[in-house]
Amino acid sequence: MVKFIFLLSILLIAALLAKIRLYRTSKEQQEYEKNGMRLVSEPKIKQMMLPAVGLLMAVMVSFFMCLAIEDGAWEDAAGMMLLCIGVTAGLLVVCFFAGYCMQRRHILYDEQKILVGRVFRPYEVIYWYEIGRMEIKNQDFFNLYDRENRRRVAVNAGMEGYGDFYVLAYEITKPEQNAVSERSDTAWAGCGVLRCRTGEAYVMIILGLLLAGMTLVLVLTSGEGLHELLLLFLDEQTAGIWFVPFILLFGIGSAVYRSRQEITYDSQKLIIKHFLRRNTEIFWDMAEQVECRNTRSNDREIVLYTNGRKYIISESKFRKGFSEFVCELQKMGKLEV
Repeated sequence: MVKFIFLLSILLIAALLAKIRLYRTSKEQQEYEKNGMRLVSEPKIKQMMLPAVGLLMAVMVSFFMCLAIEDGAWEDAAGMMLLCIGVTAGLLVVCFFAGYCMQRRHILYDEQKILVGRVFRPYEVIYWYEIGRMEIKNQDFFNLYDRENRRRVAVNAGMEGYGDFYVLAYEITKPEQNAVSERSDTAWAGCGVLRCRTGEAYVMIILGLLLAGMTLVLVLTSGEGLHELLLLFLDEQTAGIWFVPFILLFGIGSAVYRSRQEITYDSQKLIIKHFLRRNTEIFWDMAEQVECRNTRSNDREIVLYTNGRKYIISESKFRKGFSEFVCELQKMGKLEV
């Protein structure tokens, strides 16, 4: 009976998710996109991550609660169990609200104006002639300021559509003449860095730590000791608990691996750093051909042909600094504008 209730609760959660507006584009946004405006937003997987973490915590708590009720723990620890339910419900609400805020943090734009999405408020309309300068803080994000020196738009390289928005803002504002930028780390200073995305790996580490902490708290508050927690890993009925250390170790390994994937370049050469392998150096004079093409997912990738070999640099993997890299290649005459 308890297992049936547990499965029924999962089905109810899935049905509620299908109806929640958080996972659907608003009608207003759809109308703007139909009129030709382009979108800059956080990746969908990032928007769904926090609600998914909240749901997973709720499912885990529900599972352990069902096991505890079967063992008759309700009579002995009803207050503690109600406290766990209340805390989990609060975290679930916070996770869904954070996901909604992330979904609303998007930008729509065309050649005339910019629409900045806001939480519980209508779009903020900014016309391009109001923008006074573009500030490129580093290769990962830039800001747009109005003529009164107020920051109106902030965009980072982890957002989908960042590349096209960067190119348009660069062409309109002409930062080389008008913007105040930190030249020590800007792509248009002649050198730069392409970094691999690591956000998903850190999310997995946080998720693993949360699950490990909740499992430890539930075991200790039930009156059991650490010895009983170790026995859970050996019991066939609770073998699913191995999922917690697996996701934690996988997140740590993925973060270490991705942090080593880096590409640096200047006006002379390009260096590709590998994990547990020697770096690859490619001098621009050795490059027989450089082309930029679009993938099926609408991302770009740079293809280098040199000495009979082909090197592919994908925007989906090296999103941070990719747009600046393309602009630098255009300045060097390697790519057609």
